[in-house]
Amino acid sequence: MGKRNKRRLTLAVLLLVMLLPLSACVRQPAAEPPYFTAVCGAKIMVPGNLYRLTNAEHILISAVHPSGIASIAYRFGDGDLMHAASDGSLLLDLPQDFAGKGIFSLNVYVTARDGNQSPWAQYLLTTTTVPELSLYDGDKLLTPDQEYPFTPGHALTYTAEHPQGVQEVAYRLGEQELQTVSGSEGEIAVPEDFIQKGRFSLNIQVTAADGARSPWRQYLFAVE
Repeated sequence: MGKRNKRRLTLAVLLLVMLLPLSACVRQPAAEPPYFTAVCGAKIMVPGNLYRLTNAEHILISAVHPSGIASIAYRFGDGDLMHAASDGSLLLDLPQDFAGKGIFSLNVYVTARDGNQSPWAQYLLTTTTVPELSLYDGDKLLTPDQEYPFTPGHALTYTAEHPQGVQEVAYRLGEQELQTVSGSEGEIAVPEDFIQKGRFSLNIQVTAADGARSPWRQYLFAVE
């Protein structure tokens, strides 16, 4: 074999070695997790949001994946983790043990036939009437998870409502200890040391006379 032919053979082998990993990448697409939704009635449920359901309502879990669905795993509150074989849908009844006990969670994840798993999703549920809470800075109604300018000397006020009456309101400013006050209306004074920090948070929750609780709500403030 001549030198020229040997060079050509060497180049061909090198090119083949370089192309083999590339062809393997093309043949093996990146793994993707299953996608699923939770639906109650005609409402698509959003993870992290709170939903009030009746004991007779059902939750439909619907999942899809190119390889198909192997199972749907779920847990109500601190109950046992359940694995249900599924072709992509599962209808869940609310456990009677949780009826009338305030807020509890439904945690769900899905496993595809190729072994890929979705992230956990958590939905907050209750079968009781949740207390309503409104927080004001002066006449301005504030929205949770948004940041507002705070003027030193102002006091934040709240109103809370529930058909059975309000038992207490619990709140925490920044990292201070949890404080509780009674009554459906009240004022939250901001200490001077929080004002000097420039930014602070307020977390607040309402408990009704029948024990039902609102979810914790967080408000953010920047001192002017």
